[in-house]
Amino acid sequence: MFLVELYGNSLLTVVYGLVVAGTVLLLGAIIGDWVDKNPRLKVTQTSLMVQNSAVLLCGVLLMVVFHFKATLEGMYDGWLLTACYIMVITIASIANLASNATSIIQRDWVVVVAGDDRSKLADMNTTVGIIDQLTAVLAPMLVGQIMPFGSHFLGCGLISGWNLCSMCLEYFLLWKVYQKTPALAIKAGQNEEDQDLNIQQGLWTMASEERSEVPV
Repeated sequence: MFLVELYGNSLLTVVYGLVVAGTVLLLGAIIGDWVDKNPRLKVTQTSLMVQNSAVLLCGVLLMVVFHFKATLEGMYDGWLLTACYIMVITIASIANLASNATSIIQRDWVVVVAGDDRSKLADMNTTVGIIDQLTAVLAPMLVGQIMPFGSHFLGCGLISGWNLCSMCLEYFLLWKVYQKTPALAIKAGQNEEDQDLNIQQGLWTMASEERSEVPV
């Protein structure tokens, strides 16, 4: 929506879709391999930070373009504005790759947290699916209401602010889940030394949290 508003036709949107799909096609296997080979907490923290930071940066860049579009068009024969478009598409592709990593992690964590209880696993998958579907429907409706009554500049600002707040909340919730589920420290494909180290780190962290909660 923002690119169409800025560029004036759908050509840039087609380029955006092509670049995003192409990066997933070229780098999707590498992202999956990285998720499999690294500890769950490290992968989760990294993908979460990259995804939300990329969306935040993209929103800020779009705000600058919306506000200074006339000025940017007159600088360097319009090449500076074109460079901004390229940066927006590139950052959006990075955010999409991080989002794919997050989706892989989401499915992996649900299975581990549920354990051997298949009924619990089914309930958790259903709940996660409902949340995904609701957000997929409600988010465009909310943004669509912001545009007519506000502006595209305001819409970019709200999306950037939301990603900053949600990143902090997601980080905290994922950390609490990791603390309460020791099995997340053990991952298939890791050697025994890495697994023991991850478990010890998890136990040390939980012990530190418990000590900090004891009243003086």
